[in-house]
Amino acid sequence: MIIKKLSLYNFKNHSEKKFEFSPQINCFVGNNGVGKTNILDALHYLSVGKSFLGNTDLNNIMHDEDFFTIDAEIMNEESEDIIKISQPKEAKKIIKKNDKSYDRLADHIGYLPSVMISPYDSNLISDSGESRRKFLDAMISQTDSEYLFDLIQYQKVVQQRNALLKIFSPKTEVWEKDSMEIYDDPFTKLRNQ
Repeated sequence: MIIKKLSLYNFKNHSEKKFEFSPQINCFVGNNGVGKTNILDALHYLSVGKSFLGNTDLNNIMHDEDFFTIDAEIMNEESEDIIKISQPKEAKKIIKKNDKSYDRLADHIGYLPSVMISPYDSNLISDSGESRRKFLDAMISQTDSEYLFDLIQYQKVVQQRNALLKIFSPKTEVWEKDSMEIYDDPFTKLRNQ
């Protein structure tokens, strides 16, 4: 896959910028604060639908604007595709491939695989295993849609099970073994995959 063109509208500090990329190596050069990292963040959005810096989508809309849009022309082996991501202030983010919206973000993950490593990722080395697992989960999810589906299901089961455990706290003096078993079976199955 080759990203041929990138257009940014009201994305962070870029009111309207267009880039054409070489199929070889591309470099971004400029003074501090001119938006080089923001271009990389836009490319990350094209891959996984969110910022690698951890910003919420609404925080990436340029100050005093109502939306941002990221458009890209992507050449793959068979065809050329247009990916468009738009985030209005008052509505849900929309990701489209060739003018067709995805029903779920998970359907887009893996179309344009990428790995983003920045100085902010030093925690991959120094922190607990949780940050490494999260990083590896994100990388594997881009290449294996079944893994992504299982990961999403596992996270839902863990969230629901934890909510139930809070209800069963020692203060409430309530414990229903049957209720826990509803979550134990899928929890164990998904955890072992």
